[in-house]
Amino acid sequence: MFGYFSSLKNINISNIDISKVTRMSKMFLRCKELEYIEFPNNKTKELKEISEMLEDCSSLKFFDLSNFDTKQIKFFNNLFNGCNSLTSLIISSFDTSKVTNMNYMFKDCYSLISLDLSNFDINNLENIIGIFSGCLKLTSINLSSFKTNKITSLDEIFKNCSSLISLNLSNFDTKYIINVNNMFSGCSSLISIDLTILILLKFKI
Repeated sequence: MFGYFSSLKNINISNIDISKVTRMSKMFLRCKELEYIEFPNNKTKELKEISEMLEDCSSLKFFDLSNFDTKQIKFFNNLFNGCNSLTSLIISSFDTSKVTNMNYMFKDCYSLISLDLSNFDINNLENIIGIFSGCLKLTSINLSSFKTNKITSLDEIFKNCSSLISLNLSNFDTKYIINVNNMFSGCSSLISIDLTILILLKFKI
């Protein structure tokens, strides 16, 4: 809808009824100057597609998705990829029970300092490649809900998270994991990792 509007700085669509909208994929793709988006208060009850919605919105600093009803969405891939200026996200209300793909969801979110995804239900999640890669300022991630029981690849998920100090991955289920390439590559500040149930001897990390 607004994809590639490279000079757009502010968008106010608060008066639009989005309750029946089903697709928002690539809605603001590469709106590189976009700093502020005001969404309406009504819930997105029919929303089914949201991938790449904010990809490369490199000037966006804050985004409130608390009114998004995501219970029907399967693909979150590249949702915030390239949001270099994003410092805060309100996604605590996300229903992720049907999500299968989160590849590169937060990739290159350079300015994010912390993420709490403890409320995420990822029982159906299959793809998570590069989800946090390039999050240079990220110091902590709460992944206590991540069970990874259907995931086969952990490639690059923490790649270049150079400020990350510690990680608790003790709840990760690795019985189907076959790839962990560059999983911790570039994590130069990492001093503590809890890999209690991870069996990685056969993998090249």
